[in-house]
Amino acid sequence: MPTSAMSDPKAKTYDVFLSHAHVDAEIVEKLATILEDDHQLTVWLDKWVLVPGEHWQQGMAKALDDAASCAVCIGSKTPKGWFQEEIERALNRQTRDDKFRVIPVILPDGDRSLVDQFLELRTWVEFPSTIDDAAAIYGLVCGIKGVPRGRGRVTSHVVPTKQVFTVPLPENPFFTERAHELADLQTALENTGSFALTGLGGVGKTQTAAEYAHRQREHYQAVLWLRAENPETLFADLTALARLLKLPEADAQEQQLAVDAAQRWLDENDNWLLILDNVNDLKTVDDLTRKARPQRRHVIVTQQAKSAGAITANKLDMMNADTGALVVLRRANLINADAQLSAAKDADAAAAKEISREVGGLPLALDQAGAYINQTGCAVGEYLDLLRSSMAELLDRRGDLDFQHRSVTATYTASLTELAKQNEAAAELLNAVAFLAPDAIPEEIFSAGASHFPEALQQAASNRLQWNDAIAAAFKFSLLERDAGNQAISVHRMVQAVAKAGMTPEARAQWADRVVNAANAAFPDIEFSNWGTCDRLLPHAPGLRRTHRGIWPVIVRCGPTAESGRVLS
Repeated sequence: MPTSAMSDPKAKTYDVFLSHAHVDAEIVEKLATILEDDHQLTVWLDKWVLVPGEHWQQGMAKALDDAASCAVCIGSKTPKGWFQEEIERALNRQTRDDKFRVIPVILPDGDRSLVDQFLELRTWVEFPSTIDDAAAIYGLVCGIKGVPRGRGRVTSHVVPTKQVFTVPLPENPFFTERAHELADLQTALENTGSFALTGLGGVGKTQTAAEYAHRQREHYQAVLWLRAENPETLFADLTALARLLKLPEADAQEQQLAVDAAQRWLDENDNWLLILDNVNDLKTVDDLTRKARPQRRHVIVTQQAKSAGAITANKLDMMNADTGALVVLRRANLINADAQLSAAKDADAAAAKEISREVGGLPLALDQAGAYINQTGCAVGEYLDLLRSSMAELLDRRGDLDFQHRSVTATYTASLTELAKQNEAAAELLNAVAFLAPDAIPEEIFSAGASHFPEALQQAASNRLQWNDAIAAAFKFSLLERDAGNQAISVHRMVQAVAKAGMTPEARAQWADRVVNAANAAFPDIEFSNWGTCDRLLPHAPGLRRTHRGIWPVIVRCGPTAESGRVLS
């Protein structure tokens, strides 16, 4: 029974007095329950409030004087002579109090002629078929609260009686480490109300946010997850949130009303955690992030871009070899989910560490490796061999191994495709760096060898502003790192592998030629004064030899510790 039934009517001010004939009692009680339970309105209903033996006319008169509004409910069997005295009392009060509202409510199949008889010249609310009709409920709530219907101004201060928890990912039994990151996240939320997890796709941003939500859920009344990669998905999830919270505007014909209502709910309530996942443009979520408060209004953003504006941000790092090995072995069920590396066989631990090094400590690739080993029953060392011989094919293997993840290939292909739409030069740059060693790639390879690249990259490499724009575009997806002091860039080896895998054999050969020729153009004369530049370029020779059959004939090893004059062919 709604809580108002147990309240003292003499001490209560009601949002709405429901006036009805005895023949309509059952359906009106359903309406009262909806108003109280779903919309947190206080309702006076004779069945709930009047005490047996009490003078009912006096009780009703007192309640009508105390209520903020009166809803006159008219059904199909409502007698024509009904409630003349009661309605006149309500209308007389309205003449004295312009804030008091008399709202005709036509129940399903109700007799509309009674509205003309008693309440002519008034707007009414009509339930066309069922008492839980969303549009009619919305209109009635607007009337009770005194706001125009359809203007999106209904206050939706609804505190859920049960916790709302919309995190789509289940608890991950294989979640490993990240203790420092979770602690930093909690500290930032308590101090500022908001925090951004940034980093390359597959580094574990979404999983870390979900893990925090599961661990801290008991401290919030609502834990809400919204997809925020673009305005469309955010709009859809806010609309769904309005329905979940049972806001009066949830099923309004104009969906923007539902979105506005969900945002107002966040303004009007506290003790919630909001996760905005996979944000591509902070402008999309600006209104939501500004709602954050240290006092129990917390917002977590996950995004690839490093820059998070005024929001405190933390770039998630790749896992070291030992931690990465734990992920592989736990996911493969070769050790328990809480066991340490010492619990594994020595050979398995050693091979798992090598797998971690091969995939650059990328959590998504590590999880994928463990899932493959678990499903196929292959040895850890066998997977390592397959990874070294058939990396591109393995990175695309996810299938029924999925633990709420896309494959590594699918993850990076999506980023590379979107990058190509936004900045052609940046996409061409990613193709080029796929053929170099992943770390400390000298930018002079591109400036000195610009003429060997396609037009977009050639122009960017020859113009500092355009070059910075291309780097910034790649930064947005965390696909590149930059050491501005040393004028060098870095790329994750998994990004390199996916970029190459997406090329035809002809395209791979063409890009290898371009990079070899550009590197040749960047390589200086073999003189003592140029040893520093040589040392910057030489680490990339092995990568080129592997990808282009050893063709880099101009590069000569030089330097104080090198064997001068030996051609790297």
